Amino acid sequence: MLAVNKPPGISTAPRHRHEGGALWNRVHGYLGRPPKIIHRLDHFTSGVIVFGKTSAAAGALCREFRERRAEKTYLAIAQGGEWGGGAAAGGVTVDAPIGDYDGHKEGRAVRGDGKAAVTDVRVVATSAGPQLLDAGAPAPLIGPGLGEPERARGASAALCYPRTGRTHQIRLHLAHLGHPIVGDDLYGITGPWIGRQALHAFRLKLAHPSSGLPLEVEAPPPGDMLACAAALGLDLSGVHDAR
Repeated sequence: MLAVNKPPGISTAPRHRHEGGALWNRVHGYLGRPPKIIHRLDHFTSGVIVFGKTSAAAGALCREFRERRAEKTYLAIAQGGEWGGGAAAGGVTVDAPIGDYDGHKEGRAVRGDGKAAVTDVRVVATSAGPQLLDAGAPAPLIGPGLGEPERARGASAALCYPRTGRTHQIRLHLAHLGHPIVGDDLYGITGPWIGRQALHAFRLKLAHPSSGLPLEVEAPPPGDMLACAAALGLDLSGVHDAR
């Protein structure tokens, strides 16, 4: 297997066989043979992702994800510094089904007839200011009330642990809590702090496909996430020790 720290702004896989520049193409060039795709990250999400080098490894890794034994941890920088429900103490769980967003091709929505989706969230840092609406603008699919000034005061850094793997799951679930991701051009507030959604695949725990031994891979937050956190007054020094 091969673990890669994906940069933001590139796709996991090419949309058609003649397209270049995707992460799969780069890994292909590095290995000298086509890798096996195990899972995917959104175009603008950075962080750790694994590929299979052989069919046997890919089969074992795919079972890990299919049976939900692989533990994924994402770091998000979200709007709003005040949380309820114990998110900063023991964490909160979002159990909200996800389906299509009517009238928008790429968008998704929390809706009762959607597919089951569950995310555990733990806040690791908060900041009381600034007022994000002073320098940013709500994205087009932002939820009701989330663009109001009292909901845009301050920011937070949160670790998110998705139990399922729905499209835009973490982005939607944080917005559903009233804390959409900073820089999210669909569900959050965009502005000068970062040029993409501030979401990073931080840590991945799984069983090694050959030995079966526990394996943990971590990708440190990239420069744009660190700069975003600093601009919003968030201290990320404790993120690496959080579980």
